[in-house]
Amino acid sequence: MRYLPLPCRHISSILIGKDLATTSLKEVRSELEQRLNLSPGSLDGEKEKLKHMVAAQIQKIQETAPSRRSKGRRKEAQEAQEAQVQEAEPGKASGKGAKGAKGPSTKERQRTSMTRKEFMKKAKAITVQIGDKKLKATPKQFSTGSSGFMASTKVVIEVDGVPLTLQCGLNLPVIGSKEWRD
Repeated sequence: MRYLPLPCRHISSILIGKDLATTSLKEVRSELEQRLNLSPGSLDGEKEKLKHMVAAQIQKIQETAPSRRSKGRRKEAQEAQEAQVQEAEPGKASGKGAKGAKGPSTKERQRTSMTRKEFMKKAKAITVQIGDKKLKATPKQFSTGSSGFMASTKVVIEVDGVPLTLQCGLNLPVIGSKEWRD
């Protein structure tokens, strides 16, 4: 690229801290033009090259960042350890509510609210809207042991005038229902 001294460094610094799922190539190109003191649109002829450079930088960022999944697993393990410590220390407040005056967590409040059988008997289907499509989510017992609602359908959306069909699966587990008795 004739205009771009050290473009990867600039692209990387533009992308860091941005939501990579919603940041457009046009935004990156525009910010790159500003950083290089180029007039708007100067890099339009370099779209394809920039596209590959941005994709490479995104891949590099994603490879070096710890995954959300592993962060979630670490947090779950830490919470499980804290729960074990609190069970070993009778009389000590438990759960997230123990840190402040908020009270018990949603999971703690709901884990004895009903049984799985009561839920399946009394819960009515709920309507959820995605775009223009209304889905009917029906009561379900999940294989994880939780109870909640589930819907699955195809939804057509339009992106830049092109109709795209999405497979839409929606799981709505009730927080704390895994603790419910059968």
